[in-house]
Amino acid sequence: MLKKVTTIITLLIFLFSYSTNLYAVPKCTCSQDRVLKLQTPPLYGEDIKEIQIQLNRMGYYTHDINGIYDKTTAEAAKQFQRSYNLVADGIFGIKSMTMLAEIFESPAYNPNTEDPEGEIYIIINSLERRLTVMSDGKPFKSFPVAVGTFETPTPIGAFKIIQNSSWGEGFGARWMRLNVPWGIYGIHGTNKPWSIGGFESHGCIRMHNNHVKQVYNWIDVGTKVYIVGGVDGPFTFGLRPLSTGSKGSDVVEVQK
Repeated sequence: MLKKVTTIITLLIFLFSYSTNLYAVPKCTCSQDRVLKLQTPPLYGEDIKEIQIQLNRMGYYTHDINGIYDKTTAEAAKQFQRSYNLVADGIFGIKSMTMLAEIFESPAYNPNTEDPEGEIYIIINSLERRLTVMSDGKPFKSFPVAVGTFETPTPIGAFKIIQNSSWGEGFGARWMRLNVPWGIYGIHGTNKPWSIGGFESHGCIRMHNNHVKQVYNWIDVGTKVYIVGGVDGPFTFGLRPLSTGSKGSDVVEVQK
């Protein structure tokens, strides 16, 4: 009898775990943010340089933009935290990053007073870093986005939304997953709004949080998404003209 009960409990645990994983929001290819703080040896990197640039623009950081989380950077973080009623500990974590993002992107919010009607689909132009919501074949509203870097490009092709969800604070407000067969890619918000308009992501399409909330309300699972940009290469810049002295992988291909 005890053995049967144990078997049933094990089966229930397995089924619960399976169903939870089945409907869980998957992690996309974007990297998670670090908690920045003073330590020995000091933290360094592009994420720290981004924070220094934004704190410098706001007047809190006045030293060299060196990408090192040193005492001057921590002190600038404390001043920023005091100004916005955060715990002034000099540790730049989710709450500080979210507040900085909200301050930065607030001017970008320009809500529509109406919703699109008819057939809705999305066109993303990687080269122009623009996402356009189409309504019955006509542009309804366009938004600036960030797309993948040259090392981690945004996939080009015809896709559709297969999952949408609300994400917690610290990593964008909404998530719309695409059915890209070779990885987890999607359209989502960001806590780095200063990256919008550039080639900055690991392949996903980043939007201002207020913008992605708006688009999220207009689409459903199954909405078509066309990511375009040309006909050649991952970023589809086209073929460059070759002449005597040209070097590169495209020259090697021609020689073959």
